[in-house]
Amino acid sequence: MTEQNVELARQGYQALMRGDVDAIYQLLAPDLSWQGWEPGDGDCHSRAEAVAVIKERLHERTIGELEEIIDIDDERIVVVTRGNPDFAQRYAELGLPEGHDQIASPVTIRESKVFQIRDYKTKAEALAAVQRGRQ
Repeated sequence: MTEQNVELARQGYQALMRGDVDAIYQLLAPDLSWQGWEPGDGDCHSRAEAVAVIKERLHERTIGELEEIIDIDDERIVVVTRGNPDFAQRYAELGLPEGHDQIASPVTIRESKVFQIRDYKTKAEALAAVQRGRQ
């Protein structure tokens, strides 16, 4: 099952890079929860909210490159992305330090649907949260 989740994430990311929002919509659970590293207005509590954020980020061209997908267990993976220097202004707006270009997100997948995403500023933070049983 875990290899399927890694492949699902890889295909989803490829669809994202193509701008195929319809394919992304199909991968997300209707009651998806997507939380940033600090709870706030940017958190998504449904597939519709998440798709709106994805469309905005596609328009802004602020989606980083897929760096790594880490298989955790039957339901969880960690997706690590890396931006490029063109995204420096966007990262600064998000409160990230100068030179920061990595986001890591534990992702829970059930029945081939993404149910939960939690963003962390680094891969180390994401993996530590997963080990503590948080996401």
